[in-house]
Formats: sequence, C-alpha cells, structure tokens
Amino acid sequence: MVLYILYIKADIEGIESIKLQPNANICLDIRNPISDYEIREKVVIDPTEFIEQDGNLGEKHNFNITWEGNKKKSVLTVLDPEATKTALKKSGKKGGKSKKGSSGGDSDPRMPRPYTEEDNGSYVPFI
Repeated sequence: MVLYILYIKADIEGIESIKLQPNANICLDIRNPISDYEIREKVVIDPTEFIEQDGNLGEKHNFNITWEGNKKKSVLTVLDPEATKTALKKSGKKGGKSKKGSSGGDSDPRMPRPYTEEDNGSYVPFI
C-alpha cells in the first residue's frame, strides 16, 4: 500500500488553528498514470462511504476507478487516525527496527495534525 500524506504551508495571523473536520469530503483532480490526456477533475471522495472490493480481497475503500487500457482498478482509502498510526508504524520499520523519530504514534512527526500559528511558514502533515 502506498501512503500519501498532504502537507500544508501557510501564514496565518489571528487564527488559532486550521484543521479538517473528521468526515469532510475531499475533492481531487486525478490523472491516468499511463496517459497525460485522461484527467478526471473535481472527484469528490466521502470518507464515510465505503465500496466493497471486487474479487477475493474483500478490502473496503472509498473510491475506485478503472482507467482505459488498464485491467486493474485503482483504489483510494481515506484512513482514520488509528489506521494512519498503524500505517506510519509499518512504513517506519526497516529490518524490524523503527526509523529514528518515526514511531508511528502520536509523537511521530509525520502524523497529521492541526496547523497552528506557531507553524507559520512550515510544512505540517495535514491529512
């Protein structure tokens, strides 16, 4: 599984923090990885809606698409905070040991969190 984390950078003044509502819809533009001309714009993903995976896998996901010329579906799953911690913990392991500073827990610097005024000008993992 590939894990993507969106980082944001902003200059906020007079705002305590910016955070995403837990079940907010996510709007993305997606592009076919083998074709530059096939783009789907304004794809809305609802993290509370799940689609059952076809076949034997039985994994739930929030979005899927089969691109022209591909036999396999591309899928996207929005992880909740606990699943994100688990995925970060797994990605931080190499040879059974965690990388330094990448524990996968709440203190992991890659764990998404609200953007605060103290973060001005810095990249912060957001979702």
